[in-house]
Amino acid sequence: MHGASGRPAAECRTWRENCEEATAMRLMALAFGLLVWCGPVLASTAVHPDYRVRPKVFTDDDGLPPSGVSALVQARDGYLWVGTFGGLARFDGRTFRTYRDRHVPGSLHVDGEPETGPSSDRIVALHEDDEGRLWIGTEDAGLSVLEHGEFRHLPFCDGLCQINDILQGPDRGIWVASSEGVFKLDPVSGQVVWSGRSSPAGYTRLASDGLGRIHVAGYESFHVVAGQQLRPIRLPGGNRGVRLLEGNGDGLLVGTERELYRYDPVRQQWQPLGVEEPALAARDAEGLWWVSQLSGKVVREDGMGGWAHVPELSGMGIISLAWDDEGDLWAGSGSKGLLRTRKPLFGLFSTSQLGTNMAGRAIIGDGNGGLWFGSACGGVHHWSHDGGVQALPLRKAQVGECVTSLLLDHEGVLWVGTGEGGWRG
Repeated sequence: MHGASGRPAAECRTWRENCEEATAMRLMALAFGLLVWCGPVLASTAVHPDYRVRPKVFTDDDGLPPSGVSALVQARDGYLWVGTFGGLARFDGRTFRTYRDRHVPGSLHVDGEPETGPSSDRIVALHEDDEGRLWIGTEDAGLSVLEHGEFRHLPFCDGLCQINDILQGPDRGIWVASSEGVFKLDPVSGQVVWSGRSSPAGYTRLASDGLGRIHVAGYESFHVVAGQQLRPIRLPGGNRGVRLLEGNGDGLLVGTERELYRYDPVRQQWQPLGVEEPALAARDAEGLWWVSQLSGKVVREDGMGGWAHVPELSGMGIISLAWDDEGDLWAGSGSKGLLRTRKPLFGLFSTSQLGTNMAGRAIIGDGNGGLWFGSACGGVHHWSHDGGVQALPLRKAQVGECVTSLLLDHEGVLWVGTGEGGWRG
């Protein structure tokens, strides 16, 4: 049997195969040529998408006690404990259950029976130990503990001091920084050992380094526990006190009244991090720090040695920070309630980053961790995984720049559909 051209069928198939192969080769060659023609990099520095958080705000309309959120901790059972200046609340993701000072008139359980609660409604610090006990520090009534569903008030410092921070040490002892000093509590026997009576400004922060040594900070001091004594540590840059103190691997994250530092307690070396007047810090699942400043600004590590502004949380009056096991950041505000931020799914490339302000029409991966973007009469741009951005000059290919679709075939060749047709090589 012969084909329409008069050639034998076998010869016709060979001819078609050769034509298809030649067309594909021309297409790949033109694609390569267009990539070579790409204009210069549009940005002098690496371009990366801006992932913006969108806080969800919980207020007293949702059942949160109507006061500032001063302390946060997620328990091992998944509940989020929220310390406020109006009581202690437990959040299950949908509803808040509030526990108030048992001496507050009218504080009733849902079944009408008196509800137990911490020694004061003014909660300052929260910590869960390895046995699931919740330790509760108050502003004006000392320390309480919630164990097996019951609250107990512990009579240290006559039950009147302010408990600023709570930490479980490597030996499972409970360390407490208070307005009266620093003490260690055996959670089983109840025995208390004081390591230092208060400086005039008290002690406010606790952290353990990589060797298990307990460090103690105050507004006028910084110490490491040595035996049952506090040994002073000299601060850099003429700083006198510490506002922020967190464990940071083998070292510590230390915020003085002026600057944020990484401190190596073995080498006794200080590394400034370029964040002024830090107030609070919390580390996310990727090991990056989020820091609130006294100015109200919130910044986060960008993973490249710098800090990125978090405008969505800035100016919110953040006074507490904590991450949960789902990767959500919880931020307590002094006046705006409880904020939850989740890792965003989408990032934003700005007009200046891509070099076009046209609407996006098509997007496709390049197979190497980068992306191709097609825009409405703005052409095609390529973003590589290392942050480089280049424009594909479709005008030189005479196919128009009003892109409607993109396709990357199995050989890695980019196909572009435009308002004037399609580019096929």
